[in-house]
Amino acid sequence: MTEGAFECKKYGWRQTQGGIIVSFLVHPNDINAALAIAPLGTIYAIGFREMPEGDQSTGRDTAPTPPITTPEAGPEDRERAGKPKRRFSELPRSAQAAILCENPVFQQWLNTWWLAWRVNSETTAIHVVRDTCGVLSRAEFDTDPQRGATWDALHARYLSETNQMAEAR
Repeated sequence: MTEGAFECKKYGWRQTQGGIIVSFLVHPNDINAALAIAPLGTIYAIGFREMPEGDQSTGRDTAPTPPITTPEAGPEDRERAGKPKRRFSELPRSAQAAILCENPVFQQWLNTWWLAWRVNSETTAIHVVRDTCGVLSRAEFDTDPQRGATWDALHARYLSETNQMAEAR
């Protein structure tokens, strides 16, 4: 059994179907080598206590912010990393589709006209969007102009039918 301790900073919190994912930011010098090379799925018992703000117990009160490279990084993580926010319309079509498939309002809208499946999750919404647009992957929206136009039409229909379309001036 490998044991160790390190100082960390709460970095993220999100809920999944399997449970809660808590992300911690740890200074590279504080990582135990056994933890670093342990396979994913290794189970640990973790204890914690809040450090008083500015505590210098390890000689540093904050760790540097690393670049965001994990797929589970959310918008708040990217904002903290200093990346400028982009408008939805500036995102690649594949990213637009990914964001909307997570959106319960979009999922509910899919239910109003899609009778083949009951859309009640991000996973189901992804399948419906792929099937409706005739793609195997949402990445095709960015590489195939015809599939991109199909996504644009679906997105425009969603905006129109949910009264989110900006009125012409």
